Amino acid sequence: MSWGDEEDEELAVLRQEVVNHLRAEVMEAKSNEYKAVRAVEEQEMEVARLRIEYEALRAENKNLAAKIEAERAQLRKVLAEHAEAVAERNRLRRDDIDAFLKNCGLDAHLDAFRREQISSVRDLAFLKEDDYASVLKLKVGPRAKLREALKNHLTGVTYYY
Repeated sequence: MSWGDEEDEELAVLRQEVVNHLRAEVMEAKSNEYKAVRAVEEQEMEVARLRIEYEALRAENKNLAAKIEAERAQLRKVLAEHAEAVAERNRLRRDDIDAFLKNCGLDAHLDAFRREQISSVRDLAFLKEDDYASVLKLKVGPRAKLREALKNHLTGVTYYY
């Protein structure tokens, strides 16, 4: 073996090492590229899954919002009906109380009470018998007239509810 053959052999070994090293780097790069592509694909799949989940939640949110609005509308309707019923009941009660006061001969005194802005006159028809005692203690003015009128009509008083 000559000196040139040794050099060729060393070069061949060095070339083989370089080739092996380059192959290893290429394999590692391909492996890294594959891993990166796989990671990107997984992220894209996750994004797609999250989009689907988002759209489902958004649709559910819209459904819930529609249900809530429907329930609010129903409650508004029920409240309006209740307010109408209460207003009608109060009007009827007020009419019944006015009729009661007129039947008892108290309607003449009612105007005097209204002039004094006593808002509880209509409640007199709802008083219990022991509550009449406090009304009967009234001494002056229209209250005294009412006291006298109530004293005269205590028997046979009808309660209106």
